[in-house]
Formats: sequence, structure tokens, C-alpha cells
Amino acid sequence: MRQFALAVGLLVTVAAPPAGASTELVITGLPANNEYVPGSTFSFDLHAPNIADFSNYNIDFDVTTNGAITDSIVSLTVAKSGAGYPDYPFPPPSNFHSSVGLVSSNQLAVHIDDNAAPVDTRPAGAADFLVRVTVVTAAGATDDIHFAFNPGTFSVGRNEELTPDVSPPADFTIRVARAEPQPVPAPAAWVTLGLGGVVLASVRKRLARV
Repeated sequence: MRQFALAVGLLVTVAAPPAGASTELVITGLPANNEYVPGSTFSFDLHAPNIADFSNYNIDFDVTTNGAITDSIVSLTVAKSGAGYPDYPFPPPSNFHSSVGLVSSNQLAVHIDDNAAPVDTRPAGAADFLVRVTVVTAAGATDDIHFAFNPGTFSVGRNEELTPDVSPPADFTIRVARAEPQPVPAPAAWVTLGLGGVVLASVRKRLARV
């Protein structure tokens, strides 16, 4: 399985939830209008807010395009931020694992997981920034890029009385920005004046013959 470059990263705080609250992992920082310009780089962050006694997670998602994915994506990385990662949910050294693999011509599979070791669960409202995903797109890219999370392998260790239900983020698509058709420019002023001069010269010649 072909591997892509990876690194890992973290951040943020949230208010504690009421007892029995459900939550969904959150995506933030998507590009404007969910669009990318070929040859540009975009990123997004994955958060796990309001999870009581957060102790571990396992997240898998697929990245797909209509055509060959290497025609649209140069690299996909999972980035780490902050010396010592003080805002990560689990204290270092954490047991973070990640992988990015090319599983077919138009699909990447991304996996991330971690757990507190020794178990040191965090209350809801503690740091919730899991990973930052960065995508470098190809200059000649023409495909939309689809991100789909796998609910079958998704899991989050938590206090189930306080946070009974946790779900992965909703799937989303980053569309390739389509170039707007350019209007045909009006004739330059000198061209208009030149044509006018030709017409006047023709009229003078006709009058001279009369």
C-alpha cells in the first residue's frame, strides 16, 4: 500500500455539556465555499468537543475523486502543532497512530487512533483538537474531492452516561473551482478611430469625383 507523508497535531477548549448530551465530531477550517483552486493547498481541523471522560478514539475516512486521485492530490498529511502538544486531549507520550494509503486508483484511506496511557480521562471542556488534515492539490486537477467517514470502525472511549452517543462528522466534498468564462473585450479605441479614418477618406474620394 502506497504511503503518504504524515505528522500529527492538536488544540482548543469547549464548555462542558449537560448530562446525557450527544455529540458529533466537528470539522472546522474548510476552504471558502468548499472549493479549491488547482495547484493550491487547503486544510481542515477535526475536533471532538463535549466528550466526558474522553479516553480513546478510532477514526477512518476515505478520500475519493472521479478520476485518478494522483491527478488531483499531490499529498495529504495529518499535522501536529505545539511543542509538547499541551492542547491535545491525551498527555504526551500519547499512543497516536496514523496511516494514509492508496487503496485504488481514485481512493485514499486515512486512519487515526489514540488512547491515554496510562488511562487519564479528560473532562468535557478540555482540549478537543484532534488532527489537522492538509491537502496539496495538483496544478492540473479537474476533479472534486470527496471525504467520507466510516461509521462501522468509528469509536470514542468516554463516560457513556454523560455522553451516551458520539458520531463521526458528516461527509463533505471540496469542489474544484471552475474558471469563469472571460467576456470578449471591446475593440480598443485606436482600432475604432482607425476604422473611422478609413470611412472618412473613402467619403472624400467619392465627393472629389462628383
